[in-house]
Amino acid sequence: MDRVFRHLTTVVVDQAVKKREFETARSIRIHWVKHHLEERKQDVIRVFTVLNENRVYVLDVTERYVVVLEPLRKLQAFFLLTAYHLEDSRYRNLMNKCEKRGKEGVVIW
Repeated sequence: MDRVFRHLTTVVVDQAVKKREFETARSIRIHWVKHHLEERKQDVIRVFTVLNENRVYVLDVTERYVVVLEPLRKLQAFFLLTAYHLEDSRYRNLMNKCEKRGKEGVVIW
């Protein structure tokens, strides 16, 4: 639980040692996770997987917010990995992945 909370409220500032620091923007949006998982804004949410990744992305295209889930091994349930607001370059990359998956017919919903 501590690990997930850390991912929801901090950001990596030093990739070499994986040092994380508190980020206000992530922490302010922590309540958005439930809101997006319940799909309260279905018209702007894209849910998809990426080829060769065992992850599910719940992407809000208007708010530029993503929730990343990983399936549990033997259950039909998911583990929350992280959730965060996307900056321009990361948003474009994720939208490209979503569009590519949509062309392949594997956007979940």
